[in-house]
Amino acid sequence: MNKTVFCIAMFLVGASLLSATGIAVISGQLGKATLRRANKSVKFANGSILESNDVLETGRKSGLGFKYADGLAALHLFSETQASLTAKAVLTGLNKEVELQKGSLYVKQQPGGGTLAVVFGKSQVSAEEASFLIRTDGGGKAWISVFSGTVKITNTNGAIATLGAQRSADLSARGQVKARPARNADLTTDELAVVNPRPEEDQRKITVPMADSQGRIKYVELVW
Repeated sequence: MNKTVFCIAMFLVGASLLSATGIAVISGQLGKATLRRANKSVKFANGSILESNDVLETGRKSGLGFKYADGLAALHLFSETQASLTAKAVLTGLNKEVELQKGSLYVKQQPGGGTLAVVFGKSQVSAEEASFLIRTDGGGKAWISVFSGTVKITNTNGAIATLGAQRSADLSARGQVKARPARNADLTTDELAVVNPRPEEDQRKITVPMADSQGRIKYVELVW
């Protein structure tokens, strides 16, 4: 599928999601994962629609991917990770926020409108265009590695620091940023497989539910 057709398809899907209550769709799952909505467990599969304040959690040796409705942000939760997601439509696009309670999260935010922020404790990392991986064990501390673009780090006191491509940093609960060159050795095998996929795994696709003119649900697979 060429880029123009894909963009049109994602625009239609995004418009369909945002006109209802959906903000994102599940794009892949490995192993055990749970979805909680309003404190209730919800069954899901590839293509299932996610809503604001949904909570995702992965088990051991598991992974879960999802893509926001604007088609600009793809995220992946690694093993034993818990996160909740929200989004708000603004004039410039879709502002997306993920609260990372624990675990490891990969983010790829493409340019085109809106921002994406990952909140951990009372701090956050945000970007308009970047790919990065962030880990936290809770308590407001985190570690981040930036692969492309630049991220903005806002600490508990509102102070702002930036971190560019090929840099990593330890983020303390008090807001201190200790940066150094990024190393592949700091990533786990599972993280490397997502960050640097093999060519045959780099094909991106997503299956989404769409209603036809008679209200029947059809599942459409988009590959690009």
